Amino acid sequence: MKQSDEIESLIESAYEGVPSIDCSGCSGDCCVSPTMTAPEFVRMMHWARENFGLEKLTEILMQPSREHFLYADNAFCRFQDPGGLCTSYQGRAIACRLHGHEAMRAFASEGTEFCTRNPSGNTAMTSEQVEPLIENIRKALSLSGIPYSSPYFLISLNLECWLDFAYHPEWSKDRPALLPTRQYLDQFIELPKLPQHRCNTTLEGKLNTIDKLFAAIEKEDSARIEALLQELHDDFPSCGSYFLEELAAMKEMFRPSPANAEGVGS
Repeated sequence: MKQSDEIESLIESAYEGVPSIDCSGCSGDCCVSPTMTAPEFVRMMHWARENFGLEKLTEILMQPSREHFLYADNAFCRFQDPGGLCTSYQGRAIACRLHGHEAMRAFASEGTEFCTRNPSGNTAMTSEQVEPLIENIRKALSLSGIPYSSPYFLISLNLECWLDFAYHPEWSKDRPALLPTRQYLDQFIELPKLPQHRCNTTLEGKLNTIDKLFAAIEKEDSARIEALLQELHDDFPSCGSYFLEELAAMKEMFRPSPANAEGVGS
C-alpha cells in the first residue's frame, strides 16, 4: 500500500467510526472554521474539488471569511450554506464529526465549546471509542512525515489558516521547520489558482512573532521572552483552537524549573 493510500485509509477509518447525531432544526451557528491536521486538510480539498468542481471551489475560496457572531476571533466555516447546513458534509474533519458527542468532554482543552442543544445520539459514543479514532488521525499525521516540533507547532490549524498557509509558500522559505508541511501540501494537493488571495487570519503575524521569540531566546533576553509569550497568548486567537496549549508548551520549554531558576526566562 502506498503511503498516501495508507494515510487516506486511516483517516477514512476514523471518520467512519463516528456515529451520526440528529442535528435537525439546528441553525449551524456552532460551525466555526474547523480545526484539522494537514492530512485532513488535503482530504477536504480533494473532496471539495471532486464534488464541487474547479469553478465552484474557486468561487468558494475567493469569498472573504465571515466573522462569527457568537465566538470572538472565529470565522464561520466557508463550506456552509446561508441556512447553516454543511455543504461539505462528507468531506468534513474529525473535529466537526465529533462535535456534539458528549464523549468529547473527556478530551476537552481550555476554552472548548460544547453543544448545549443535546441532539439525539449525542451519548452514543464513549471516550474509549473516541480514543482509537483520534489515534488513527495521529498515525496519519505521523505517516505524512510532518514533524510536530518547535518553533511553530503547526500540527493542527483551522481551515482559514491552512488556506492562508497553502497560498503563501513564501512563509516557509526561511523557516526550515515549516518545509515538511509545505512539501506535503505541494505534493498532495493542487488548489485552484486564484487572481488574488487575501489573508483571512493573523497567521503570518504569529509566525513573525515566534521568530522574534526565538531571537530573544538566543540573546537570553528574559524580559523580551516574557513579553512575546504574552503577545502570543493575547494577539493570535484566530490562528487555531490549540494556541493556548501551544503557549503552555512554549512556556515549559523556555522557562526554568524551580530547581534551576537562574536560567533563561527567570
